[in-house]
Amino acid sequence: MTLNSPRGTATPTGVTRRGARPLRTLLVAAAATTLFGLTACGDDSTVDNSQSEVAIPSVSESAKPSDSAAEESGDAETSDSEASDRNNPAPAPEDSGAEEVESIPELSNRTPEDEDYLNKLREGGIDLGKVDAANAPGGIEDQLIAAARGFCQTEEAGSPDVFTALAAGQLKTQGVIDREPQELQPIIVDAARSAYCG
Repeated sequence: MTLNSPRGTATPTGVTRRGARPLRTLLVAAAATTLFGLTACGDDSTVDNSQSEVAIPSVSESAKPSDSAAEESGDAETSDSEASDRNNPAPAPEDSGAEEVESIPELSNRTPEDEDYLNKLREGGIDLGKVDAANAPGGIEDQLIAAARGFCQTEEAGSPDVFTALAAGQLKTQGVIDREPQELQPIIVDAARSAYCG
C-alpha cells in the first residue's frame, strides 16, 4: 500500500523514497571520509619503529635487604657498560676489495633429454658448435631447449606454436645458420617431439 504525497511516494512506514536519497548520500560521504582518513594515517609517520631496551624486573622472588646493595652496584656496572657500548658503536666493516677468480665453475644442468635434443638438432644440420658461447648459461642452446619445451607444452594444450618459428628465425637472423627459417623449423619440431613431447 503506497500513498501519494506532495514530497514523493510514501511507503507504509512513512519514509519517503526521496528522503532516503539524502540519507544514502550522507552515508556514502561518511564512508568515503573514513576511508580517506584511514588512508592518510596509513604511513609510518605515526608509528615508532625504534626498539627500546627496557629491563623488566622479575617479581617471582622478593629481594633480600642484604642482596639489594650488591644488586644495585651490579646494576650500576651493567648500566655503565651499556652506556659505553652505546657511545662507542662497533667499527664499520672494511671493504676487503675484489678477489680474483681463478676459474668459472661449469654449470651443466642439462638433462639426458636436453642432450638428446641437441644431438637431434646436429643430425638435422643445425650445428651450434661454431657459435661462441652456445653452451653458456642463457646461450643459444638454452634458448633452443626452452623453445622445444615450450613447443611441447603448447602442443599438449592444443595451442598454436610460436616457439619453434621464433627459434628458427633467430638462428637465421643471428647468422648462426645460413638457411631459411622454414627449413629449420621442421628440424626443431621433430627434435623437440623426439626428446620432450611424450
